[in-house]
Amino acid sequence: MAANRHAWSVEASCKMEQMIDTQTPWPVISAALGYTVKQCKRKWERMQWNLPQHLPEDVNRTCLGCGKPFIADGKYLRLCPTCRSNAW
Repeated sequence: MAANRHAWSVEASCKMEQMIDTQTPWPVISAALGYTVKQCKRKWERMQWNLPQHLPEDVNRTCLGCGKPFIADGKYLRLCPTCRSNAW
């Protein structure tokens, strides 16, 4: 079955990050940490998902309703203020 089912420690995560920064091969990383290569790769992927997405606050967009340009103040905003007010 799967070996090493214990939770990842902060130290192990930091050590893996340092080893990846120095381009250490996955088999060496897994041997140093006591996990399988698959477990290390999955942990690295999940660590990348948790990184904050730095998106600009205001973005120039084209309205999906009328096609006019507007400045969106949110990352999911796709309608200009006029179309948004008319939608309800």
